[in-house]
Amino acid sequence: MPTLVKWVSLLVIVTSLSAIVFGTGAFSAVTADRIGEIDTASDESALLGVDVERPVEASGGSTLVTVTNNANQPLVVEISLTSNTDPGVSIPNGLQQATLAPGESTTFSVNVNPARRPETIEFDLTAVGEGGDGISVSLTRSTVVEEIDVGACTGPRQVFDRNVNGDIDVDNGSVVLSPTVAVNGDVDAAECVIVKDKGRIGGDVSAGAAVQLGSSAQINGAIDAGGDVTLGEKAQAKGDVDTEGDVSAGGKSQIGGDTTAGGDVSVGSKAQIKGDADAGGNVDLGSKAQIKGSADAGGDVSVGSKAQIGGDTTAGGDVAAGENAQLKGDTDAGGSISLGTGAQIKGSADAGGGISIGENAQIQGAATADGGGVSVGRNGQIKGDVSAADDVSLGANAQIKGDADAGGDVSLGRNAQVKGDLTAGSGLELGENARVDGDVSIGSHTTLRMGPNSAITGEAEADDPSTVTIECAPGARIDGTPCDSYTFG
Repeated sequence: MPTLVKWVSLLVIVTSLSAIVFGTGAFSAVTADRIGEIDTASDESALLGVDVERPVEASGGSTLVTVTNNANQPLVVEISLTSNTDPGVSIPNGLQQATLAPGESTTFSVNVNPARRPETIEFDLTAVGEGGDGISVSLTRSTVVEEIDVGACTGPRQVFDRNVNGDIDVDNGSVVLSPTVAVNGDVDAAECVIVKDKGRIGGDVSAGAAVQLGSSAQINGAIDAGGDVTLGEKAQAKGDVDTEGDVSAGGKSQIGGDTTAGGDVSVGSKAQIKGDADAGGNVDLGSKAQIKGSADAGGDVSVGSKAQIGGDTTAGGDVAAGENAQLKGDTDAGGSISLGTGAQIKGSADAGGGISIGENAQIQGAATADGGGVSVGRNGQIKGDVSAADDVSLGANAQIKGDADAGGDVSLGRNAQVKGDLTAGSGLELGENARVDGDVSIGSHTTLRMGPNSAITGEAEADDPSTVTIECAPGARIDGTPCDSYTFG
């Protein structure tokens, strides 16, 4: 029995010592004082603490891993990238190795070139004890690079402080023109092209990422960009602009040709696009801004006060025009169409939703609301026919100069007019002195309300006349007959 007690005691002592030396952590391979390889779960609490950055930033000098010496002697730590690392990642020269005193930490960094768009980094890490007692650690770890914005200007930059009589072609990084610097030829950069205030490029610009023009800067040719294109105040891009990102034109800036963007197009106050604008996202015009051609947006189109679109306007979403804005062509929206006070659509309006026009606003062609109603504010006009899936309402003195066809109710305010025929899926209400100059057809189980001195100059009929209630105010007439004496045909 005493012999058994001794063996049990010895086993407990050995187990305790093992826990003290190795903790609960682990390595891919560990050798210490002739003890063989050990695999466990965590690096942080072992002889070598390893904290891997996830994700790694897409820039130069980005943190990859932080290493801590948890041993009781100095360790020489070395890092190297494996062949599984994507191109565009490197370890800065002279920073592959470090000697750590007990308890000391160090950070190993990598250079990440966003133009190469790497995704994966895998590295080997080794640590060897300086004390000569055989401590050795070897492991392999991997991580990911953050999602890279193609518009980011994170790589090396070549700055030009003097005029260039020719082309500039940069295979790695960005081109920066200092203020007032001129380039007579084309500029081609793997990443960004940045033209500071009053800088000038005489030819075309091609950039893998963003293009940025400072105040009063100028590009005489076309722009082809992988990222966003930004024009500062009074800047000019005299050719076409084509980008996978957004286009933002600052106040009083100009784009001389067509603009095509995978994202949004924003035109600042008094800025101009002299050609067409085609955006995968939204199109937004500030006050007094102009698109002289057509505007086509996958999202919404917003037109500020006194702004103009010279051609047709097409939107996958809504179209909203502010006070006294003008849309000089046809307007087609997947959603709703709304016009502020005094705004105009000089062509037709076709909406997947409803149509609303404010006081003194106009639609000079037909108006079709396939998924909603049509509302015309005080003194507003629609000069063509109106077709609505839902209700149609006219404010005081408003006019529809063509026919009106509503799936729901129709209401005309004081002195409002429909100069053609009117069809209502449900009821009809005419305010004081309101007029319908053509024939009227209404639904069944509904009401026809005629205000004082209102008139229907043509005939009136109903789907089921016996179910219709007529309410007549003094002076109201239908087809020349006093309202309260009229019999439906």
